[in-house]
Amino acid sequence: MSILTWIVATGGQTTGVLGDVERPSRVRAQQEVALRVYVRRQVYPYSAFNRARLSAAGLGPFDVRAPADLVRLPPVTWSEVGDGVDLVLRPHRTTIARLGSPTLAFRVLLARAFGRGQTLNRSVIDPIYRPISWIVQEGVAVGMTVNDLERLSEIGRRWLEAAGVRGTDVVAGVLPSGSELDYWQLTAATRRAGVPTALLPSAPSLDDVVRLRPTVIAGRPADVVALAQAAVWSNSPALSAVHTVLVTGELLDDDVRSTLKRLLGKDALVLGAWAPAGVRALWAECRGGTGYHTWPAAELVDVVDPATFEPVGPDVEGEVVWSALGWGGSVVLRLRTGVRAVLDDARCSACGRTTPRIVPVSGGAPSDFAPILDAHPGVAAWQGELSRRNGAEELVVFVAPSRPGHPGRLIHDLDERLR
Repeated sequence: MSILTWIVATGGQTTGVLGDVERPSRVRAQQEVALRVYVRRQVYPYSAFNRARLSAAGLGPFDVRAPADLVRLPPVTWSEVGDGVDLVLRPHRTTIARLGSPTLAFRVLLARAFGRGQTLNRSVIDPIYRPISWIVQEGVAVGMTVNDLERLSEIGRRWLEAAGVRGTDVVAGVLPSGSELDYWQLTAATRRAGVPTALLPSAPSLDDVVRLRPTVIAGRPADVVALAQAAVWSNSPALSAVHTVLVTGELLDDDVRSTLKRLLGKDALVLGAWAPAGVRALWAECRGGTGYHTWPAAELVDVVDPATFEPVGPDVEGEVVWSALGWGGSVVLRLRTGVRAVLDDARCSACGRTTPRIVPVSGGAPSDFAPILDAHPGVAAWQGELSRRNGAEELVVFVAPSRPGHPGRLIHDLDERLR
């Protein structure tokens, strides 16, 4: 079903997700249609926060016809959205009649004429606009509607599919329960995909994990590493069948990835799934690929020059700016994420998907050299020490050779590889 069909079917609210291997030109064309209708019929009429920003930038409900038009809207940081109350779409019969979808306006008029307003609210308006669940991101409550949860479950199912998780797997989630995005997306995803799942405490008993015999572990970096270390130190078979680790909640760094591979064995694949505060669904690494896949039917992702907020070209470093597309509940346009990255819109060589990928820019040297030291057969152990000397950062690495003798050959080989 195309985005345009979804819009007609839902009175202006896009609820579906584009295919993962659509032609980029088709994706851009449908994003343009979706954005035009979304801002005109949803965001501007029903969001006090975004309406004020759009008006201040000289953008009326009919002025946003393509993603390029949003460049006129100054980005906002997550700390500037307040408590999140004004982010929620709040339709009223007067705004529906003046600016909302003509189809929905006619149905409201008809329902009022026949005294069926409550029925229309329950069957049509509430699933699109009324938050039934809330997640909390850096102190801001983000409302999720029935349609939002359905969309999140489908995005999550595709996340698991790209990670190589199948219905025959068993997932052990070691996530803090409650109001966090990764918790909601994992539970929705496994339910939609039909994958057996057990949600365990952040520090689960190894006996419980042994009984579960998981093939996939999902959780925050510190919790997953602690579980793997406990299994190794106690010589427990709890994680012996694990082939995939899904690290959520934080951007996966190479230190965590290499540590988990060392603890679980080199055959275990460690993949990240993460999004900055305010983004409505986790971006996700696929099996064997690079970068984090985004979801073009559910968001507009731009990489901009932080000085001018103008979009930069593909493979050019900048700051990621995010806009909701088709979500109900809480909505924000042109959100500064604070993430430095490049946008890769080429087809993924690993999974074949055409969804654009965010490739975060490394913030420090350990991400560059840690995998090389971990994988080198001549290195038994190593430790890095970062300090400041004469006003400049200095990194000293101590290496323990795995074989006795003069380390000159090892140092020469490492020098060649690290170049």
